[in-house]
This record gives sequence, C-alpha cells and structure tokens, in this order.
Amino acid sequence: MVVTHNSWILRNREETDEVFANRCFESARGGNFEALPEPLRGTLMAQQWRAFEHSVATTAGRLDRIVEQAGVPVGRVVESREATDWWLVDIAFLHEVQGQGLGSAVLSKILEEARAEGACVRLHVRLGHRALAWYQRLGFVEVGRDEQDIEMRAL
Repeated sequence: MVVTHNSWILRNREETDEVFANRCFESARGGNFEALPEPLRGTLMAQQWRAFEHSVATTAGRLDRIVEQAGVPVGRVVESREATDWWLVDIAFLHEVQGQGLGSAVLSKILEEARAEGACVRLHVRLGHRALAWYQRLGFVEVGRDEQDIEMRAL
C-alpha cells in the first residue's frame, strides 16, 4: 500500500530498508542512552533494536511502512490493524526532519484513513514522554494508564 501526499509518500517497508529502519530507531531512541559510554551504548541500542524488531515481526495485522520525502526515507510507521482497532505501534523520524510537521501530516493521514474505515486509532505512550503533548494536539485522549504507560485513542 502506497499513500501519496503532495510532499511525501508512505510505502511498505522492504528488505532493503533494514539499515534505514535501524537508523530511524536510533534517531528516535538514542537519547535514552546518551549518557552511557561506548561500547555500552552501542551494545544496548543493538539489543533494543533486536527486541523491537522481533516484537514488530510478531505483531498481528502488522503494517510496517517507510515515509519518504523527495525519494529519500525519513521516517517509519508501524501499525497493527485489526477490524475496528488500529494500534499505532511506532512512529519515528530522523532528527533532521523532526519539528517540520511531517509526523503530524503522516499521522493525520492515518487518522483520516481510520475514520473512513470506521476504525479507532489507539496507542501507548510512556508516562512523561515528550510525544504525549503531540498526541494530545492531534486529538488523542487518555483512556487508561498503568505504572509506565498511558493508553490513548483518537477521537
């Protein structure tokens, strides 16, 4: 499935996207380990990457897509789509395109698709994560929480 917008496309991830997907993962999560010395930081990032990819590979109804701008991969979106529940598993962009509205445009398009299909988009976000306010601005509301995560759904 390819979704085209005037300045970006959202296409299915291919095997050749492995290195980019890893780079995108590190771009989004590397800050969690900034204070650690190498090679410990690199080892932990590699372990986190393998665990995340295993989790994604076993996700039911998985839709793993790459965001391209001007033919260059700049982001990744992973969803789990089942009937009327669509879970946003991950959305991550390279540092160089963050803060330009691209993530909001892509997520807004996914929300538009869900509404057209009669589906509800849900997600989990860590307590205190900087993305929480972004999700709220895009219309997500809290529907539950535990010690670590907030469950949200789009209105």
